[in-house]
Amino acid sequence: MNNYNKIALVPAYKPDETLFDVLQGLKENSFEIVLVNDGSGEKYDSLFLRAEEYACVLSYSQNKGKGEALKTGVDYIKCNYITPYIVVTIDADGQHRVEDAVKLADRAAENPDDFIIGKRNLKLEGTPFRSKVGNNITHFGFRQATLTHLNETQTGLRAFSDRIIDKVADVKGSRYEYEMIVLMTLARLGVKIREVDIETVYEDGNPSSHFNPLPDSVRIYWSILKFAYPAIICFIVDLIVFSICFVRGSGMSLWSLGDYTNILFLIIICSLIARVISTVCDLIINKRVLFRNAKSKPKVISSYILLWLAVLLVDTALVAGFAYIGVIPFAGKIISTLVITWLSRILQTKIFEN
Repeated sequence: MNNYNKIALVPAYKPDETLFDVLQGLKENSFEIVLVNDGSGEKYDSLFLRAEEYACVLSYSQNKGKGEALKTGVDYIKCNYITPYIVVTIDADGQHRVEDAVKLADRAAENPDDFIIGKRNLKLEGTPFRSKVGNNITHFGFRQATLTHLNETQTGLRAFSDRIIDKVADVKGSRYEYEMIVLMTLARLGVKIREVDIETVYEDGNPSSHFNPLPDSVRIYWSILKFAYPAIICFIVDLIVFSICFVRGSGMSLWSLGDYTNILFLIIICSLIARVISTVCDLIINKRVLFRNAKSKPKVISSYILLWLAVLLVDTALVAGFAYIGVIPFAGKIISTLVITWLSRILQTKIFEN
């Protein structure tokens, strides 16, 4: 571990006796433990009192959410532990194996400037359908929002060193969305996120989970949507500029078609102008993400130019093709821009992935 202290951060809300299996396992593997009682109530006071044998217990009276519990623990660690150290966040319900926590701590010690996250095999038989669907949705949204590919976005088993703890502590969010916002924030800041294979553990029905499907899912997806604003803005700019140029150039409504040859020429000119302006917006908004790897800037720039040319050609061809078969240019542009925005973000992920 290169002289790194190992600190386990365990958020807990109304835990059962499984908590003590987790704490004992962590203690046996030389972890110092910070346990956060996320407003579990007086009924659980005796349990947390027993837990003081294993851990430093932090408590507050009102439930504030997993994100707030994690931030409370992170702030405490920042103020009370001497560097260097590795922090591993692990759930209190036994869904994470202590052996995997050790693996993540070791990887974080080898890569102290990176953020380490556990990767479960969600294709295994017995994986809850909700988990598969949820991870697929968040995986897609995360990729679109950050231009970074991750196989796993939902596990709470994570590790990081004191070198990046300030970045983790500064993230907003108080409940389950906090963990997703951490990933998106770090990715956009250029922190490399590494995945480590961990065992997939599910209890029947996952009875110890306090995840509320509707409100907590809404919070997570809304946080992703807010991070995906660059793609949304560029989509809107591209569509508006094309529409303005087409109307001014044709002198007719976007909802009618005239001579196809003239329309084709106008489509090419309008697509070029719209793509140039929307690309400038993309570069301004996404500059930090696109060029976060300083060592490969020439390659990134050349790849971006080639991608831009390909997108321009495909976009123009699609709108022209739609017009040829009788689809009004405005409607064709909407369809084309949706498809192009989606495909280009996937390709950008391959080019700019940290």
